[in-house]
This record gives sequence, structure tokens and C-alpha cells, in this order.
Amino acid sequence: MGNILPAVLSISILVNGKRPIRCKCSRLEMLQGIFYRENSFGEQQPLLHFPTARQIFKNCCSLLCAILIVAGFVREELWAGERHYSLDFAGSGRGLLIETESDLPHGSGLGSSSILAGALLCSLHKLSGNKEQLKEDKLINQVLQIEQLHTSGGGWQDQLGGCISGGAKIGWVESVGERKCCWRSVPLGGELIKEFNKKFVLLYTGKTRLAKTLLKQVLLSWARQEPQILVTVERLAKGAWKAEKMLIEGKFPSEVCTEYNELKKIFASNTEPSQVTELKNLMEKENLIESAWMAGAGGGGFLYIWLKQTENNVLEKLENLLKSDWRWKEMDIWRVELENKQPLIVK
Repeated sequence: MGNILPAVLSISILVNGKRPIRCKCSRLEMLQGIFYRENSFGEQQPLLHFPTARQIFKNCCSLLCAILIVAGFVREELWAGERHYSLDFAGSGRGLLIETESDLPHGSGLGSSSILAGALLCSLHKLSGNKEQLKEDKLINQVLQIEQLHTSGGGWQDQLGGCISGGAKIGWVESVGERKCCWRSVPLGGELIKEFNKKFVLLYTGKTRLAKTLLKQVLLSWARQEPQILVTVERLAKGAWKAEKMLIEGKFPSEVCTEYNELKKIFASNTEPSQVTELKNLMEKENLIESAWMAGAGGGGFLYIWLKQTENNVLEKLENLLKSDWRWKEMDIWRVELENKQPLIVK
């Protein structure tokens, strides 16, 4: 990639006025094993019970079990040629209740699984008094381990954006020496923050798509050193560094976001659903937007939108546009605010 360091620019946000992902861990004195209660997008899931550590290892591809293994709450050891499993907080009648809640739909493209993993890791380490593991660099690496066990194969950008302090951050991997994620905060001026809170919105497309398949396709192309993929990754990295410079200068990089969306289509042609393309073209024709680009791997989930003007009626016009055609009936607008301090709060 020449002299361009691979980089990603992230911005922490509140969705509809709050942090959309929450979790809670509690010790149980009278029950044994691990209990899990999940509320996902307003739907309460059945209570799960893992009475033994062996059951957790048998389900290590699930997000919860991968988190428990990486957090060290369950252990696997080899004794005399046989595998033995144990709960690390084990003891007669000792258990753990884990509760998670997400206001985001499945496959949102906002990195919710990585952010949830980071939040739950912090909660578990706080509960066990393991303060050393709460350091930000350790958190990023542990979520990376979880992604591999979970078989989603995700990178470091989602937990950097959603779990690490600072509203806007640029992250990169050094090209020489130890391969590790580095990052720094990007200072944002007061006027830009006000503009962001007025002009930046999310549009839920009503469709879901997991990034796993796309990621495998991209990694295979990278391993083959396909020239088009190498050039595209370099252009994406250049865009991230350019966006950082523009933010520091007080300008939102809407044109970089547009280019980013087009570059993603090189990785996979179905990154942007045809329905979304039709809506984008209509929004541009109506002079409502400066830029719109798919979140995450694309193919579904959320569409990021940077509105054309700051007048109050622009958002109202956009909402009326969505109501005017049955093609957009499953789409709706979600409000966004910049979280400029600490996106992840551990109590």
C-alpha cells in the first residue's frame, strides 16, 4: 500500500437521544451456572441457562459464549490427556446473571455486536475486580479475539468507535514492528458539533445483512493480492486521513463519505440495495441531501445521511417523502447526536 497506513475514521453517536446498547452482570448466590436474558430491538428473548462450563465451550461460536471464554470466566484445561472445563467463579450455589439490551435492529451496520462485546467485557471485568483488563488497548484486542471465536472475523474499528473515549477518532495499524491498533482523538469545534447534530441522521432501510460473508470475500481477494482490491483499500485509507484533516478544519467530509460508498461497491456489487439507490437518487433530485452512504458492510441496515440544508423543514420534507411511496414503507428516520466524551460508561 505504499506509504499510506490503513486507517478508519470513527465517530461515536447517541441514537434517538441515548446509548442504544446496555448490559448488566449480577452475581447469584442461590443458583449455579450462567443465566442470560436478552432484549433485542424491543423483543424479549427466552432466558438461557448454561449450568456447566462444558456447555459454554460447546457453543463458543455464539457471541455470549465467546465473550465468557475471552473474559476468563470459563476455563479449559488438559489433565492426563483429557479436557476439563470449569467456571472460574465456581463454587457451590454460585452463579451469574447477564442481561443485555439493544435498541438497534439485527444487522444494523453500526457495529453493535463488537460494541456489545466490549460493553459486556467491561462489565464482567468490573464485577470480578480485574481493573487491568479495563484498559482501552486490552479491550480492543479482547474484542478482536471474540470476533474470531464468534466466527464473524471482524476487525478493530467498531470497538474503537463505540467503546473508546473521544467523539471522533482515527485508527490505524502500523506497517512495521508489532501489528497493533493505534488511534488518536480528532478535535471537533463547537460549530461543527452543532451542525452535526442538525444535519446528520440515520435512515433504517428495513433490510438486514450480516458482514461475515462479505468480509470473507474481501479477505480472499486481499490474500490473492488482486490489484483492484489493493488500490481500493489504499483509496479508502487516503479518504480516512483526508476526512480527519477536514474535521480538524471544521468541515464535515461529505464528499469523502460519498466516495467511500462508491469504493465499497468494488468489494461487493450488492453493497447498496437497488431500493436504497432509487431513494438516494430521489433525495438528491429533491435537493434534500449532500451525501448518503451505507453503514458497515452495507447491503442493509442503516443508511447514513448528511442533509443538504439546516432549515428545520428539510427533515420534515424527508419524512414526508418516505410516507409518499409504498416502496419506502419499511424505512424510517432515526435522530443522531454526537457523543463527544465517553461512549462506554461502566458503573
